[in-house]
Formats: sequence, C-alpha cells, structure tokens
Amino acid sequence: MARHWFEHPAICPWCRSRRAARATCWPIPALLDLAQDTGVDLWLSGLHHAFHSGRAVGILFVAQAALGNRPRKLIGEAEVTARGFTWIDIGDGGKIVVTAYPAPGLVTTLEADDLPPTPGTGPFRPKRAHGRTD
Repeated sequence: MARHWFEHPAICPWCRSRRAARATCWPIPALLDLAQDTGVDLWLSGLHHAFHSGRAVGILFVAQAALGNRPRKLIGEAEVTARGFTWIDIGDGGKIVVTAYPAPGLVTTLEADDLPPTPGTGPFRPKRAHGRTD
C-alpha cells in the first residue's frame, strides 16, 4: 500500500516566486517527521507551478506544474516551465510511477533529462526522481 500526502506550501525552494523563496525552512521538521513516522511514500505540493520530482529521506516529493495560471521558472533555469499536469500510477504493490505531460498538447511525456538534477537552494534538496520508478 502506498501512502500519499498533498499540501499546498512549497516542498523546498525549487522555483522562483515570492512564496517559494520563503520556503528555505521547508519542509517543516515536524511535518517531515510526521510523514516519515506514518510511512508517507509520496508528498505532493501544489504551490510551485513548476514540475519537478525528487527523492529524499525515503519519500518521493513531487512539485506540480501549473495547468492554468502563472507557470514559474525552476531555480537555475532561464525559461518558465511548460504548463502541464502530472499523472501518478500507484501499482498494487505500492510501486509509484510519476509522469509529467507538458503543454501544448498534453500527450507527450516530459523527459527526465529536460529537468535539472537538483534545482533550488538550501539544505533540503531532493535528488531528481522523474523518469524513475520506486
């Protein structure tokens, strides 16, 4: 069984924005402890408006792209990320596969090599996990 967690605050400073810039303290230690203690496998965030996924402390962290309003730049990138959505498959055995579908078209998958290995700043920097399975 896979256990997931969805919240809106930033996972870590992966993208450029006022609110994400204040995310240098994310994840909040008490929330991270709770996630680890309760066996969370997948942590989704809606704040970033830029897709990225990374693994740290045994958890797959996924920042959601913006399908509608205001896509943002990942830190260190020159271009705003494509609008898009994330498809998450969780198999019977709990295996998690994350696939991103960028605009235009929303039918071609985003290649892992199109993402930086570990964007952002600060001590909490999950290593890229897109294109890999659990």
